[in-house]
Amino acid sequence: MSKIFDNVTQTVTELIQQTNDKIGDFTTDAINALNINVWSKRDNPSLKDLSVCNGVAEEDSKTRTCVFCVALNRTVFHALKRPTYTHPYCKCAQRLQGKPTVTLDFPMRKIVEYLFVDEDKRKMMHSMGYTVEHGKLVYDLITAKVKENFLKTNYRIKQLDNSGQRLAVYVEIDGIGDCIGKKYKCHVGCVAYPNARIKVVTSLMKDKEIKQ
Repeated sequence: MSKIFDNVTQTVTELIQQTNDKIGDFTTDAINALNINVWSKRDNPSLKDLSVCNGVAEEDSKTRTCVFCVALNRTVFHALKRPTYTHPYCKCAQRLQGKPTVTLDFPMRKIVEYLFVDEDKRKMMHSMGYTVEHGKLVYDLITAKVKENFLKTNYRIKQLDNSGQRLAVYVEIDGIGDCIGKKYKCHVGCVAYPNARIKVVTSLMKDKEIKQ
């Protein structure tokens, strides 16, 4: 039964993709009713996007594209959980697609030069049982969980500015050492870049311990 449903979902997604150029946009009611995993790529006529602008979006006077639409250009979100920014005469369209391949911009120094160096962050990590010796483990853990949970739509849209669309990706971290057996609800501060590339800005924030 699961395989049949997956085939139906794929077929519906392909049909929606084929009609993108004709309808330009879509209704969330239809996607919600079908309960299918459809993603949306924002697209406008500008050649500029957050990558082209090296992380600081700027207005494109040539195509009359505002700074916020440049910041959102070619970003990918789930069709039912995407940025809602628009304005009169906005040139942006939403192009539907299947599940994207997520890549991260997440240098190791975010762990070894910040998470275990900043005093408050180091205390936070110690409160879950982690020390600097676990740097690679923490890096791999955050990398895997951000990709996984973004695709599960376990994220929240936050502020939009010329540095891009910010979002919080929620993750669960298992305690180790003296904290083994405990689980912690955390989030990772990110910025959406074109083509499902996610830049990690704040590597980890602990929200609360999950009571077992």
